[in-house]
Amino acid sequence: MSIRYLGVFCSLILLTSVGCGDPVDALGDGSLSLEWQVNPLGCAQAGVQDVQVNLYNAYRSYEEHFNCEDSSAIVSGIEAGTYELEVTGNNREGQAIFSVKPRKITVSAEKLNTTKPLLLSAKPAQVEVVWGFENGLVCGGNGVAEVEVAFYDDLSFEHHRSRVLCDAGSATIGGLVSGDYFIEVSSVESSEKFSGLETLHVERGAQLKVRVELKSRRARPNSGEY
Repeated sequence: MSIRYLGVFCSLILLTSVGCGDPVDALGDGSLSLEWQVNPLGCAQAGVQDVQVNLYNAYRSYEEHFNCEDSSAIVSGIEAGTYELEVTGNNREGQAIFSVKPRKITVSAEKLNTTKPLLLSAKPAQVEVVWGFENGLVCGGNGVAEVEVAFYDDLSFEHHRSRVLCDAGSATIGGLVSGDYFIEVSSVESSEKFSGLETLHVERGAQLKVRVELKSRRARPNSGEY
């Protein structure tokens, strides 16, 4: 038998032995080393008790909690792959009040993987604004196609303004810092003007819902309001 055919024959024997013998062991899981810092005052003064670590992709997810004061931790038993990493700092009640921008990481098998230090800062709040009309009619019945949603702080500085289809019934506003807000919802380019105003106190990381009732401005006494 020539050397060429002998090589092919040996290769076939190897392939056959792998296919028919014991299965090849899969590589072991990987680990991820994390370091974090709560800026600028540290865990205790910021009110952060534990750090929550979430790793996930389309196939699996992992969640771990660590004492914030530890400043570092290792997450073990992670199947190799690419994950989205989300880390939050939670208060005593378990609410996320600090966070860091999510990042993608790759975990290699049988290896202690690392990522850049996680610098947590206060997590903005999110408010769902829901509206309805005092007269009980829907948007179309009041001739309103769009509404404008605006947020002002207690010194009347504007923090947000956007237009939304009235029929949507609600709008979610994010990126809000802690404080007291005036929330105004008003009709846009309608033959009859409608508006409503509510106040709301917002804390770090809060997810709140507020309802604003729209009233016809014609129905209001001339008190200087609005």
